[in-house]
Amino acid sequence: MKKLYLDDIRFPRTQVWYVVRSYEEFVDWINTNGIPNLVSFDHDLGVDENGNELKSGYDAAKFITYFIVTGK
Repeated sequence: MKKLYLDDIRFPRTQVWYVVRSYEEFVDWINTNGIPNLVSFDHDLGVDENGNELKSGYDAAKFITYFIVTGK
């Protein structure tokens, strides 16, 4: 079972998760490995050097939904 954990700070309680720290890492992981069986989404993924919010777990959820529907 593939389990994907998206969080910029925290770690999963068990070691059986693949951990990604950003929206970009999340997209790369999906494009490389396909759809995981389970995803844990952190909503707030931090800010850039200018204080702008980075893409969130919500953006990642929208991406994976689009990926499943379109296969792209």
